[in-house]
Amino acid sequence: MENNSKRKRSRAKGLAIAAIGGLGVSLAGAIATAGPASADPIKVDANFNCTYPLIGAQPTPITIETDIPKSIPVGQQTPPIHIKATAHLSATVTNGLRAVKATKLEGTATSDEIVSVPEDPNLPVSIDVTMTPIDVPAAGQGFDLVTEGDAPTLTFSKAGPGKISLTGLSQHIDPKKADGTSVWAGGKDVACTMPDGPKVLTEFQITAIDVAVSGAVGDVAARARHGRRIDVGGVQL
Repeated sequence: MENNSKRKRSRAKGLAIAAIGGLGVSLAGAIATAGPASADPIKVDANFNCTYPLIGAQPTPITIETDIPKSIPVGQQTPPIHIKATAHLSATVTNGLRAVKATKLEGTATSDEIVSVPEDPNLPVSIDVTMTPIDVPAAGQGFDLVTEGDAPTLTFSKAGPGKISLTGLSQHIDPKKADGTSVWAGGKDVACTMPDGPKVLTEFQITAIDVAVSGAVGDVAARARHGRRIDVGGVQL
């Protein structure tokens, strides 16, 4: 009977060690692979003055939409971040395009940002976006020009607060005539300034990996290996 009892305790202890070891692996895996928490969509309005061919500087309000995590673990790449920017163009821009016989507008743009994080408070980042080709409306009507692209992935090495600020924008427009040819061969560059200064897009937290849980699991496993009693769910092994 005594031998049977010892064998049962030995098997129970072995199972406990295996279970605790498995728990440690699971927790360690969770700590190592846990991704940043999902974030609420971000929608920010920014004011620009953009200088177009023929018509000169024009107020160009732009709405930026994206989804940037509010929490990013140290040492992990940021997930793919899609950017959508919608420029709200006035009837003056439409009339200028119509004046040069443009019936469609396409092109590209580059937005400039500063990423402020503990390891570098002034990290410059540029994001290239592509304009969705759009038909130029009738004279006297404004229209929305949509551009979309993806931000580069980043990895941070220090925990602490982070911030992304929009600091500039440049466009390269290529208006097309009805026959598909460009109004200007190669298109035209459009420089933009921010009269209100840089615009904060979002703030986030870079988080350190917490290893306290894995340490506690290791302590419990050590107790089991050295024959000390373990209380699991009120049952001592």
